[in-house]
Amino acid sequence: MTLYNSLLSFMAQGGPVLWAVAVTSLLLWLCIFERGFFYRFEYPKARSAKVQAWQQLTNHDSPPGRAIRQQFLCDLSLLLHARLKLINTLIMLCPLIGLTGTVTGMISLFDSIAINGNSEIKAISAGIYRAILPTLAGLVTGLSGYYFAMRFNQKAQLQELLLAEDLVACTQPEQQR
Repeated sequence: MTLYNSLLSFMAQGGPVLWAVAVTSLLLWLCIFERGFFYRFEYPKARSAKVQAWQQLTNHDSPPGRAIRQQFLCDLSLLLHARLKLINTLIMLCPLIGLTGTVTGMISLFDSIAINGNSEIKAISAGIYRAILPTLAGLVTGLSGYYFAMRFNQKAQLQELLLAEDLVACTQPEQQR
């Protein structure tokens, strides 16, 4: 219960916007784990199935053969790039949501100063802390996901190239005959 209470206390310090950052962060990390699982376990199966289907075809250089090859590449490309734009969007959203918390916190702080005066420096510094906390949380979440987004983009592009090379390599023995 201590960890749970600490979490609730931390979230209370940042205000309701910190909950929005937390939900966005949770969605971001779910997408990252899904992509990691896909690249590690699902993609090799899908790729192997397409390569085997390609190897069973005859007339790889005919127009229908080239169209089938292009369709295989497009199918796997769609799978490789799925949810990458969502991950990039969530990465950009996290700091913006946090910034919203800072703006609303600063408005609340200035409103409090206008009503009570600015004689209590502790109250002002606590208000600034509360206002900046959501931006910090959003930046940390966004930056932590950025590494994985870049890594997944590179991996998708590399796998596309490797698949195209493999499909061409499958046709070369036929051409040499």
